[in-house]
Amino acid sequence: VERVRGEGISGEELARAQRHAAARVVYAAQTAEGLAREMAHGLIAMHDPDYQHRYADAVQLVTREQVQQAAQKFLSPDREVSSSL
Repeated sequence: VERVRGEGISGEELARAQRHAAARVVYAAQTAEGLAREMAHGLIAMHDPDYQHRYADAVQLVTREQVQQAAQKFLSPDREVSSSL
């Protein structure tokens, strides 16, 4: 958390997250069941059956600077909670 807040993420870390978001949409659509599941989840949770596609497209537009700004705004060490089992 501190590294991301202070230094940001590398270009490779961002590219990996972007590939993962895009791959999730592709893999979900490989079967009718997977596609139906993703569409139903999008419709129920976000009121948009095409939510996963829109999300993956939006992730592709995220910059390293935006990730660092979000980390600085939302990832505060004094609000960190951890648990162990």
